[in-house]
Order: sequence, then structure tokens, then C-alpha cells
Amino acid sequence: SDEVAHCPPLPRVIFGDLTVAFHTFAHHPFKGGPYVISWSKVHHALMYAGIFNVMLADGDDDLVLDLHEFVTLGQEAVMYPLSTAQRMRISEIFDTFDDDRSGTLERDELTRLFREIVEPSITQEEVLVVSAAFEGEVQDGMIGLNTLMGVMSMFIRKHEADWHLLRGLREVFSSQWVSEDDHLTAEALAKFAQIPTGEAEELLWAADWRQGKTADGKFLNFRSLVAALLLCLAEDDALRLPPPPRVPRSVAAELSLATPKREESRASKLGPNQPRLQPSTTQAALAAHVFTP
Repeated sequence: SDEVAHCPPLPRVIFGDLTVAFHTFAHHPFKGGPYVISWSKVHHALMYAGIFNVMLADGDDDLVLDLHEFVTLGQEAVMYPLSTAQRMRISEIFDTFDDDRSGTLERDELTRLFREIVEPSITQEEVLVVSAAFEGEVQDGMIGLNTLMGVMSMFIRKHEADWHLLRGLREVFSSQWVSEDDHLTAEALAKFAQIPTGEAEELLWAADWRQGKTADGKFLNFRSLVAALLLCLAEDDALRLPPPPRVPRSVAAELSLATPKREESRASKLGPNQPRLQPSTTQAALAAHVFTP
């Protein structure tokens, strides 16, 4: 049977954000029952936790998720599952860049790793943005192999849409190489989408925001095509301010008052691969918005 890939453990900070988001949008289906979140609110709750552009399947209005199911969904949204082969490859890369054989990488070594393996022009700031979620797992700025697994998993998921966009553009242009000098013609779009040329011209005309009224729909330059594909029209609900954080007192205490000793005790009960909690400035501010379940 095919191997099942698994996501690395969720960073503590993201676990905390998802927990706060869940309780902010959750409700009691019946008195005394566990908190659940309606499927219709899952998208908003994920954005509340800082997770955007997640494509969710249409769900039944009666479908609800508990905290564990919601956190698992959030984990899958921000982390790409790694196969055994991918984990072995990341381990080999880690060993290559661990110059002093300390079993850890410094931030400069991590940046050099990304530049040589992923993208030569990537900046240190871009690398730090991806690795920032693992601050709770980093000791004295040193990154271990498990943390690198998580960083790479999040980086892959973050740019997964870019990869699918590139693959789609290659198919549309019928070429492995596409650049800013390329133009999509109505004839090529009609052939690719198997639609009449007149309909293809109408689509290109509607997407040609640069030319405006002078556009004829005969072709669309590469930049305008990408801009049209990445256009995001906000829904009415997206223009409203989100609700304030709302979590049970016990959960707020876990998120904002956890000490290393308590954390170690909790870890022994949850197991090595379970997400743990860490204090953060944002989560500490929840004291003003807690409620008693």
C-alpha cells in the first residue's frame, strides 16, 4: 500500500492561536455539552488564527467540529505532510549544513540552507518569517532537526499555491518555461479550455484591467494574467471587524500562565509528538476576555 505522509508537530504558538480562535467562535450545542464550532464558521475561525486562503469543501449546515478536529484541520492547513523519503532528504540537508556537527543550525546557517537548496534570492527576513512560528521550540536561537522538519513543512505549504499556479501556467502556455514576456492569446485559451474563441476573447477582455476600454480581448500579457488569477474579491462578512477573543478561564490560564515545570508535566501526559502550549504576549492579553464555562 502507498505510504501515508504525516505532518510534523504543530508549533505551540499556532496551537494556542487555533485554541483561542476555536473558543471565540464555538458554542454549546446543548447545556453541559462540549464546545463545538459550526462548519460555516470554520473559515472565519481559521482567519482569526492567522490562517488564510484555505480551500474548504462545502459542508452540511449541521456539521460541527470539536477542538481536536478543528486544531487538526488547522494543522493540515499550515503544514505539508512529509513522507519518509522527504524526511530523510531533509535530514541529509540538515547534516550538510550543520558545519560544526553540533546537531543544531544557527540562523545564518538556516538562511544559507534556504538560499542554496530552495531559492538563491531569498532574504533572511523571509526565512525568519517562516521560522518565527517555532520560536517556542528554539533554544538560544539554535534550530534542531525536528524544528527544521516543521519549518520546511510550513514553507512547502505556504508556497503550494504558487507551485500549482506555475504548473497551471505551464499547461496553458504549453511550455515548461514561462516569463513576463509571454502573452496568452484568445486562440490558445480557447484551445486549452475547449471553449469558443469568442468566449475566450470575452474572458481576456474582462481580465485586461491595464488596457481598460481599449482592450480587444485578443491577448493578455503575463502580468495581467497573474493579477487576474490572484484577484481576491472580499465577501461582505470579510469587511466586518472580528469578535474579541473569548476563551474559558481554564484555557486562558493554560495559554498565558504556563510555566516550564507545568509544561514538562503536561508533555509527559500528551506524548512527544503532541502540541504543547507556550505563553505569548497576545495570549496573555486574553485575561480581559475570558468567561467561565
